[in-house]
Amino acid sequence: MLLRTPLLLLHILLGIPLTIITFNRLGRAIRVGRQSLDETMLRWWSGTLCRLFGLRLQVSGELAPAVDLVVANHMSWLDIPVLHALGHMSFVAKAEIRDWPVVGWLATLAGTVYHKRGCSNSLLGTGEEITSRLRQGQRVAIFPEGRAFPGDTVHRFHARLFRAAIDTPCPVQPICIRYIRFGAINTDISFRLGESFVRNFFRLLVSRPCIADVSILTLLQPTVSERRALADAARQQVLNWYGKGYG
Repeated sequence: MLLRTPLLLLHILLGIPLTIITFNRLGRAIRVGRQSLDETMLRWWSGTLCRLFGLRLQVSGELAPAVDLVVANHMSWLDIPVLHALGHMSFVAKAEIRDWPVVGWLATLAGTVYHKRGCSNSLLGTGEEITSRLRQGQRVAIFPEGRAFPGDTVHRFHARLFRAAIDTPCPVQPICIRYIRFGAINTDISFRLGESFVRNFFRLLVSRPCIADVSILTLLQPTVSERRALADAARQQVLNWYGKGYG
């Protein structure tokens, strides 16, 4: 754990410039296996960041190659690099994240759509931007619980942004994220009451290792026009998996 801070600084100083130079038209055109160079670099940067925070990724399932709307439960800001380690996707996130050190840079570089919480006009514009990106062939990810929870359960999925999947139309990809330590959900990964991002960042940097268990579940086709039904179906998949054993 004592080595994490200098290694993180090295990763920021060397990894950020290496990743930035690939985020352009040339980086998107160069192929590394089945992925573009910019996606390969983003996955490398994010996966390394997760390891520096003591996370061992344990992934079941694979992302479909087709465009989809990714929906996942939300426990920590680490959910963003965890999902970026799977593949490139544009996130929808609260506007404050843009100013967070390291994570804010990564989120902006990856094309995050920012919105102001509690602002109806901002949410409307966010929905239109998601629809536009899906139609352009970009994968978009949302946390439909609306905020990070400590992992007691999977909370209600807000349905409004599911409209983008219906309007496009494109499949919805539910993903279940669990942080596991000593055979139980690690609720301490979340923000403590009144804890700032900076304090949470450094607390997690020196905390004991844990498993980031990521399960890519069954694709949902938007065959219904009711966004509430689609949101509930996605939540039910995530909830069912969240309660399974951790072996």
